[in-house]
Amino acid sequence: MRTRFTSLALWSDRRGNVAMMFGLTLPILAATMAAAVDLSTIYGAERNLQQSADTAALAAAKEYAQSEDPGFLAKVAEGYFFHNAGEDTRGYTQFSYDGVQLVGGDRVLKVSATRQQPTWFGDLLAFVTNEKVDWRNFPIASTSEVVLENLSIEMALVLDNSGSMGSSVGGAKKIDTLKSAAKDLTAALMKVNATAFGKPPVMMGVVPFSGSVNVGPANINAPWMDRFGESPIHHENFDWASWTELTNGKSAAPMAEKIGMQWRRKSDGQVLTRQWLFENARELVKEKGKYVPGPKRFPGGWEGCVESRPEGLAVTDDAPLAGASLFVPMFAPDEYDWWGFTGWKNDYLADNSDGKSGSAAQSIEWQRDMNKYLESTAPTRGGSSGRGPNQGCSTTPITPLTADQSTVDAALDKMQPTEMTNIPEGIAWGWRVLSPGAPFTEGRAKDAKDNLKVLVVMTDGENTYGGASNANRSRWGAYGYGEVWGSGSPQPGRMFDATTRTIKKADDSRYVEAMNEMTEKVCANAKNDGRRPDGTDGVVIFTIAFDVKDGSKVKTLLEGCASYGLKDPTTKLYYDAQNKEQLVAAFGAITDEVSSLRLSR
Repeated sequence: MRTRFTSLALWSDRRGNVAMMFGLTLPILAATMAAAVDLSTIYGAERNLQQSADTAALAAAKEYAQSEDPGFLAKVAEGYFFHNAGEDTRGYTQFSYDGVQLVGGDRVLKVSATRQQPTWFGDLLAFVTNEKVDWRNFPIASTSEVVLENLSIEMALVLDNSGSMGSSVGGAKKIDTLKSAAKDLTAALMKVNATAFGKPPVMMGVVPFSGSVNVGPANINAPWMDRFGESPIHHENFDWASWTELTNGKSAAPMAEKIGMQWRRKSDGQVLTRQWLFENARELVKEKGKYVPGPKRFPGGWEGCVESRPEGLAVTDDAPLAGASLFVPMFAPDEYDWWGFTGWKNDYLADNSDGKSGSAAQSIEWQRDMNKYLESTAPTRGGSSGRGPNQGCSTTPITPLTADQSTVDAALDKMQPTEMTNIPEGIAWGWRVLSPGAPFTEGRAKDAKDNLKVLVVMTDGENTYGGASNANRSRWGAYGYGEVWGSGSPQPGRMFDATTRTIKKADDSRYVEAMNEMTEKVCANAKNDGRRPDGTDGVVIFTIAFDVKDGSKVKTLLEGCASYGLKDPTTKLYYDAQNKEQLVAAFGAITDEVSSLRLSR
């Protein structure tokens, strides 16, 4: 059968339209689907590129805290970038470390990256659009910027050198483990100085402490030392009125007189001080029937330790200008011949007490007699016991703030364990090393912009002083004696001057209580000194208890002394290191905390 269609019928027939329209739109639909797939790939690639750039910038910024070498930072940044972006992307990805630039007063570290991202259907899209859209290699780019804090760091290492540091933990002496861990810290923090522009950003000092602190014998006549005997403690154990000239083997006329706060030699007005005594105390020898000065009694001179300041100044950084604020050189008196343990009894000169027994008041009079230093023919006794005017001065000198790592490392190498433990005196001198004022003036101003002052305090035990059953009620130390005689009656010594809670009694347990209270006070004073508007401690304190038994009071002291973390303000910067591995880890954690502070955002 034949069917006829008229032109009108053909025009009105709708059969097959869907297929025809589908055929016409199929390329467009395919291109749209292809574009959707490729867009998803491109968006993923953009995220990957940005995340990789951010990681690279942050890694370089962290290293910037320790090295400003552009070549080194570029290598670090590129390594982190392709580790995250994928090594297989190197063929079509370009990465650039753009360096550190000054932007609006901030130092900004920049990196950038570009990529020609391959697509799945780029050829199809180009065909369908007649080459008007070419996504065969889609261009993407990213940049990342990190604002550097650019902090300068001033750090004093306040390190326990007491006798217990000579014992071993984990097969190594504690002092050796400490040296190694501290040197790792100095190497990590100070290496930035080699590549830094301008003033080195990291300076460090070392404050070894045991029973006292050594400020260095070269400072004997520094202006902050008591050069004229004006401090109320300068003549505490020396009765210059007892000095009489030896004539024909017998004492005669008085040789000294007091004028104001000073003692002077009558013959020429010479000011009489501990410094002068170190230099001028001599054995008398007889020549042509007369007694004349012979060999020096103390040829080694003053070894550099100072006494703690009186009147509450022991826990402050008050300027040493006059009187009690000046620092007095330690001069351990020749003690009267008491019956105590020979290693504790500092009896190094022949005197009127030898072989005698007297009242406490008589014993103190013998002890303060100046003729045994200046008008005696008897030689000085010493020996291996450490007896003499420098007893109690056992540590190496303070190393002031320096940018030279080798100087810091040499100071650490010289440390040796000996004597007792005086934590508050160590902290006080660490604070003074960081302070811009005398005695040590290397520190920046307290309100210096972008500068962080840091104390690292490490000890392995409790405060100790050493009581004794004699008229002094203690061994000699940085606080003098536990009991001081004045006007014929004893009074508790000046270690109680800075305390308010401790019962003032000449007893070994009270000495420790006083030192613990002073530890609390000097920590609080240091942290408050130059406190920032945001509440950040003026001096940030890290503390470490090394091989200290649980329940020890010193752990509580150290945790209370520590600042709160600057990265995490809910965490104390206190470390309880029970073994050598934990001590090394503690110093490593301090390195990371301080390094991270040079990265702001």
